[in-house]
Amino acid sequence: MYKHHLKVATRRLWKHKQLSTVKISGLALSVAVSLLLIQYIDWQWNFDRFQEKGENIVRIQNDIYESGELKQASALTYTGVPVIAKEELPTVKNYTRLARWIANDVVFQYENQVVRGKNFFFADPSFFDVFSFQLLQGDPKTALLEPNTIVLTEDWAKQLFGDENPIGKSVIFESRRPFTVTGVVENPPIQSHIQFGGLSSLVTMTSWGLDVYGDMQLEYPYTYAYLLLEKETDVTTLAQQLTQTIAQSKATNSVQDVFQLQPFHDIHLYSDLQYEITATGKGNNIWILFGIAVLILLLAWINHFNIATADVLDQQKVLSLRRIVGAEKKHLLQQVAVSTLLSHLLATGIGVALAYGTLPFIKQAFGLDRSAFSFWSMDVQSPAFGLAVLFVVGTLASSALPALLGANTNVMALFQQSVSVGANAIRLRSGLVVLQFAIIIGLLISGIVIYQQLNYMEEQDLGINLDNKIAILAPLGTSNYENMGVHLRQFKQAVAAIPGTSPIAVSRNLPGDNLDRLDLTVNQNKQPISLFRQVTDLSFFSLYELPFIAKDTAANSQLTTNNYVIINERAMYLMGFKKAEDALRQKVTYFGGENKIIGVVKDHHQRSLHYPTEPILYDIPNGEFATEDGYYSLQLAANVNRKQLIKDIQNAYENAFPNTYFDAIDVQARFAAQYATDQTLKLINQGLIGVSIGIAFIGLIGLFNILLAKRTKEIGIRKVLGASVTGLVALLSKDFMQLVGTAFVIATPIAYYFMNEWLQDFAYRIELQWWVFALAGLAAIGIALLTVSVQSVRAALANPVKSLRSE
Repeated sequence: MYKHHLKVATRRLWKHKQLSTVKISGLALSVAVSLLLIQYIDWQWNFDRFQEKGENIVRIQNDIYESGELKQASALTYTGVPVIAKEELPTVKNYTRLARWIANDVVFQYENQVVRGKNFFFADPSFFDVFSFQLLQGDPKTALLEPNTIVLTEDWAKQLFGDENPIGKSVIFESRRPFTVTGVVENPPIQSHIQFGGLSSLVTMTSWGLDVYGDMQLEYPYTYAYLLLEKETDVTTLAQQLTQTIAQSKATNSVQDVFQLQPFHDIHLYSDLQYEITATGKGNNIWILFGIAVLILLLAWINHFNIATADVLDQQKVLSLRRIVGAEKKHLLQQVAVSTLLSHLLATGIGVALAYGTLPFIKQAFGLDRSAFSFWSMDVQSPAFGLAVLFVVGTLASSALPALLGANTNVMALFQQSVSVGANAIRLRSGLVVLQFAIIIGLLISGIVIYQQLNYMEEQDLGINLDNKIAILAPLGTSNYENMGVHLRQFKQAVAAIPGTSPIAVSRNLPGDNLDRLDLTVNQNKQPISLFRQVTDLSFFSLYELPFIAKDTAANSQLTTNNYVIINERAMYLMGFKKAEDALRQKVTYFGGENKIIGVVKDHHQRSLHYPTEPILYDIPNGEFATEDGYYSLQLAANVNRKQLIKDIQNAYENAFPNTYFDAIDVQARFAAQYATDQTLKLINQGLIGVSIGIAFIGLIGLFNILLAKRTKEIGIRKVLGASVTGLVALLSKDFMQLVGTAFVIATPIAYYFMNEWLQDFAYRIELQWWVFALAGLAAIGIALLTVSVQSVRAALANPVKSLRSE
């Protein structure tokens, strides 16, 4: 029986090749896009899921309040907090802490080999108990137990030792202290928010006398702290208990600490705190893509259902004849179901092939790890799993409904047009066309708004000039610090002799960096003020074109005495000054020293426009700022051989700082990297909107061809009676235009609500404008008119004699 149904279905597909192509191509395209989206969403969702104890790990979030106002929501906390948590709170089984070196940036040497980077932490011995990072060499219980020991990743071990066994050997930390290698650990998976090249024991820093990393320290928040909890612990209650316990333990409470506990698996997608351990993703973007994927599937299912039901109605006389000769409903159901499932299977096969064919390009374009990317390893809690289930259920439903319609055919359809079933099907089909256009209009509105917002952020004036700027890592740990000034002057002079370069500016951080917070008082005022601190020299302001609103004469010369600072407008207002001139020569106190304000510069965006402008204090050291921990910035002339110029700068650098790790950074590209997640969303969103329009266009062609076939006789009669081509096109298009209008009324308020909610996540955002909605509506009308008009003109130009004869 099923073989017979399959033969019939195959013959029908071949007989109606054009219709079958339309039906299958739209569905295949949606299958391919959905599968790719499922993989991308699942890849993002699976960050940190490799951690075996991840369900029971939380990170401590430290919110700091002053006078009831939130001053900082930070991923860093006091080193003593997790220690007290384990001692006082019984549901805390264990903890581990991660702390960066004071300079963040570190360098290690072994003989002539050097590695450098910020992915280095001091960690507790419990690190390998709490987390699932696998040691390849060494004992996980003792590898981080003793001072001055280090565990290297495979990459760092390879860079330093090559094929040598590193265990027991010494590496030199910043040309000063030897560290003994006690272990080699697998490189952290790319889907880990904790990325590191090396780990040293946390006790190392306390053995050096750095008490801020002591077990009972509750004054300086310098540590990332993770707690391993008992199963089914109420983290909200535990966070409240932790807040109360720490408040009782602190000797002084100049600020109020409120602690929250972030589920480990939520950190990558849903955390955006001050001092994040690494760049995080955006969970909202995942749900946006999930929603678009669902809408694209809906478009394909609507197309398939409309065409399939029209096909079923076309077969009603044949189906009725089968009922007369004794066929039961289940036989009709089987015949129609096999036909619809056959087209679904063909479309799915083509879609899977398309997805697999483009998967390597997708992985490369979005920097996804191929080894961790599989169609068959989805977490059941992942949105991608829900999307996959929806795909299967929707596919079966869009196949089953036309089959049920065909199975309900009665013998009267042989003698009439089955008015009741046909009318119901037509009403349903019209409703689905409205839904289809509503989806298109909604996607167009969201696409325009997303494109506008992301372009707005990228094109805004930052208040700082990053064009043609490069920054070179200062020679951390590879030069005699006492002679840094001599070496730096040698480097500056050598660079000055290279055509196409500018004077060098020295700074602790670059635009785009997360600056350290600083608490200070103004003019002996007891009330502290919290702002951000950048350490730099005076050349920084001219190089990056930061304009002064007001400045003292001291800001025009090399500073050799006293301590001076420059502030921006936001810091000026925070300090209580209404005019820039009022702030000049006022004194601010921090770190036990008094400093005089010698200038006020305009605000600029230190970070991306996801964040508001920050109050910044620029700390200007006495004399020449010859730091080994920071950056040397300079500008390259336009239209020069950039590669050769950087090579000349490298030669000058290596002559001034022997045995040095050289790295030149494009400052503008580094700043733009903050928008990487946004760029991914914009790129995917634009592609998906194009795909959705294509699917809708394909579906409308198929559906309208079916409707035209039903009205062939009517068109022929109207032409014989003198109807014009223009009149016939208007007649055939009118119904579709009404459906588009209804769809616009439905889609506009829904799209407005969701886009307005999405925009609330941005500190700087566009205003939703009426023309965006009008443009989306006109575009939908254009799609419908283009589809309907072309087909209508062809029908209207047909010979009416042939049209009547065909009936």
